[in-house]
Amino acid sequence: MKMCAHIFRKDLSKLKWLIGVWILLALFYFLNNTSYFLDNYKMQIQLTDINSFIASLQYLMIIVIVPMLIHVDALVGNSAFWLTRPISRKELLVSKISFILVFLILIPLLSEVAVFINNGVAVKFILLAIPQIVYEKLYFIVPVFILATLTRKFSKFALVGIIIMVSLFLFGLVESFFSYLWDIHITEYLSNKTLIKTDPYNVSLEWSISFAKMVFNGVIGIWIILNQFLARNSKKTVKLIVLGVIFVVLINKFWCWDILNIGSLKPKLLNISGSIEIEPQIESVSVSEGQDYNFYKKKQELKYKNVYLIQDIKGLPQAQVAVLDKFKNASMKYAVGKDLTWHEDIVGYGFGSIYEHDSIDAIKAILKDTKIVNPYNKSNSSDILFKIREEDYEKFKDKKGEYSAEGKFNVSEYRITSIIPLVEDTKVWVGPEQVVIYDIVENSLGVKIVLGEKKVDLKLNADLQKDINQFQFYSYNGSSQAFYVLRNKVTGEAYFPDNIDDSQISSPQYNQNILRSRVKQFFYKHKSDQFFALPEINKEWLKDAELVRIDEYKVGYFIKKVRYEQIAFNEKKDYTEKDGFRIYSYDTGEKHWECPDAEANMGTTCVDYCNKQTFCKEYYKSGSLKLEGFYNEGTDNSTVKEYYENGILMYEYTYVDGELDGVVKKYDRNGKLLPERIYKKGKLVE
Repeated sequence: MKMCAHIFRKDLSKLKWLIGVWILLALFYFLNNTSYFLDNYKMQIQLTDINSFIASLQYLMIIVIVPMLIHVDALVGNSAFWLTRPISRKELLVSKISFILVFLILIPLLSEVAVFINNGVAVKFILLAIPQIVYEKLYFIVPVFILATLTRKFSKFALVGIIIMVSLFLFGLVESFFSYLWDIHITEYLSNKTLIKTDPYNVSLEWSISFAKMVFNGVIGIWIILNQFLARNSKKTVKLIVLGVIFVVLINKFWCWDILNIGSLKPKLLNISGSIEIEPQIESVSVSEGQDYNFYKKKQELKYKNVYLIQDIKGLPQAQVAVLDKFKNASMKYAVGKDLTWHEDIVGYGFGSIYEHDSIDAIKAILKDTKIVNPYNKSNSSDILFKIREEDYEKFKDKKGEYSAEGKFNVSEYRITSIIPLVEDTKVWVGPEQVVIYDIVENSLGVKIVLGEKKVDLKLNADLQKDINQFQFYSYNGSSQAFYVLRNKVTGEAYFPDNIDDSQISSPQYNQNILRSRVKQFFYKHKSDQFFALPEINKEWLKDAELVRIDEYKVGYFIKKVRYEQIAFNEKKDYTEKDGFRIYSYDTGEKHWECPDAEANMGTTCVDYCNKQTFCKEYYKSGSLKLEGFYNEGTDNSTVKEYYENGILMYEYTYVDGELDGVVKKYDRNGKLLPERIYKKGKLVE
């Protein structure tokens, strides 16, 4: 053991400057991710970039330190240690492994554990994180270590490493070439073709396979290193590497033991189709272009029309929503002529976003004793009903027929997952995610709340993995599904957030191994063009305020056969054309909207184009003018005026480059000017 200590000290003396830089990187990583910096939401983007830079430097340092550590006492070539120095193979091996464990594993491990402790991560999560951190470090170090044992100096190590990387790159190019020509996906074949058919929803087995690969990768890597140090047989080592890679691939293909035992997360088939009613809005038919083009496979371009229809789904519990996944066996039967069928599945939208207006009723339902003072307007989205070939569309578009198909509808449910006191620096754990309130900014329009979402991602925690998959904290691209309602717990009044599309102001820090962070901001406004006389959000109101967090859960799906009669694929025009104008009417026949037909194209209504400042007019049922919008001197800037039914001016406002800009004037029914509002580039500023 004295020799081991001697070799350890010798290596440290040789690499002291590199080890010093390595320790500094670990220290910088800790400092960069302390709650002091991580909770400073204004620095989130910079912190992410710095973390990425530190991670890149750490990988680069490993590529430099490990081969230099091994090549000091090379295992191959004319300068191999057993030819020049009387060193025990076992003692040399122990000293090198000890050096790597102490400096390349333990130091970054301590750095990351310190980050977790500083950010308030629970002890159970920290204990589960330790083996994951160690494995992730070894996953990169072991291949570098093995390559270093097969080369005698750094130049050879770099050359062989470059050859391996270039070979992998060329393999990718060849795979892409064959994929393009013959639709042969070599990589996909190697990774997905298996003789054992497994449940694709069995996340438990998926993670069990990953865990098994992790263990065997470590065991095989250590075995190869031991063989090279103790047997000094490079040819045998290369053979073992090849056999090890094959063995790991076989594990990936044939492992079928569910050692983590999470259970399948396959969506549950709900036996509710009998209580579900699906009502089509026949007049909502719309059509868009579609095409399927694969020259090498089909030799021709298939053009078709997508037919859309709004469907009202009734009969679900109040807190649940259903979204079309797909239709299959879709057909149209006509009294005269041939029937139309579409043999392939017609894929819908799958699970919708919590922010879609179709979900608003479900969100309101779980806020039972809460009065939403600024509810969103509910708007149904259209589903793809049918695909019809272009040559058939002109023949059948005006014919009415009976549509039938079997639909699969995904069901999700909204639940209140946390009540968060509205106090700065409040930290609340919601499952594997911590919500932190960073800032509460009051202004004349309402309040802006800035919060952080820190997520712990532990692959070795079976319960946590099940929770993450069942409880949709993050979608595939990492965006959170959480919805925050601002509520006064005394009055029961609550606000939905405004500007929800702009809520995320930083991306998750994916370069962190386990702890990921994101900053989001929400605006709650008591002044808006849509709502008047809202409760003022002031200091007194905020004193009793709280955030209600709502999340979306997967519930399952149901199968429902639908049959709609008297449907035609031609879009219904709800307007008449006269002298180059579109004229929309009320149901009773009176003129409602009037706008230039040349501007209102692609099925867009006058309402849409009035909002985009095209010349238009809106009328009351009595025939008096309600609204008029017109260009200012032929530019993109325009003025809009709104009137009371008695003809007195109600509103006057202007648009600049398509956005509300300038003074918004409002008058009462007697023509008296009320307090003005000022907009800048579409944003209310005063």
